[in-house]
Amino acid sequence: MVILFGGFELLIDKKREHPELNHDDIIVVDYLRFAFRYINSFMEIVISNWKENPNNIENLAMLLPCVRLLLCWMKERELPKGYLLQCEEYIVTLAELLNVVFGFFQSRSDAIELVEDETFKLSLIDNGELFDSRPVRSRLFKEDITLKDFQPVNYYMSDFDDDDLYKQNEASILALIGELPGGSHSNLKMSDNILRLVAVGNLGRAIISNNELGVVFNTETGVFEFPESLDETIKSLTSRLATRTSALKKPEHAKEKRTSTAGSIAG
Repeated sequence: MVILFGGFELLIDKKREHPELNHDDIIVVDYLRFAFRYINSFMEIVISNWKENPNNIENLAMLLPCVRLLLCWMKERELPKGYLLQCEEYIVTLAELLNVVFGFFQSRSDAIELVEDETFKLSLIDNGELFDSRPVRSRLFKEDITLKDFQPVNYYMSDFDDDDLYKQNEASILALIGELPGGSHSNLKMSDNILRLVAVGNLGRAIISNNELGVVFNTETGVFEFPESLDETIKSLTSRLATRTSALKKPEHAKEKRTSTAGSIAG
């Protein structure tokens, strides 16, 4: 995904000159079409993996940083965000991914208690609703440090409110390299993933809220709802997700079949 977004940046940055680099609008649009086919498949993989075990986010640990990167890229670059907002297939997929995020917090009332970051917990008292503002945290994550020089997100993943991390003191220096001062943290991976989910929910909701396709966030149900005009798009997504889920299960069935066959031969 880093390579994908980096390639797009080369096309839109007209200060970069190279004999084989074409900045024509038609090339940029073609690249966006290609990029979003990949992005849509990625989002479907995230949804399929999560729906296999909706209350367990451990298997998403490698995917959530990529979801963060995707949303931060669309936040900072108007062309891909505009492309998303006018395409039924892609906005439905992203909305469905976000609904899975919102559903996780609705089904796991203990989720916030699993967060070990007291800075975040205290901020909830002041900010109210979970997805109404960018979450705060006590340190940067690995992906923030890795991508701090990445131009496609303007050198900073801005889905968290990190202003307090840039104070000139010992704690902030540790925070900016991903470390927490003192103490032991028994469940830091789970805590970090829940914070990532809050950031994804907040930024994703903000991005989709500007659509003109009738996809609306229902504050009572806490999820995105779709107009009837998108029924066919939703059916198509549901069918693809079912196929992906079936593919995820095949290795286990194949293993059982091989075991059974081996048992028959042994007998």
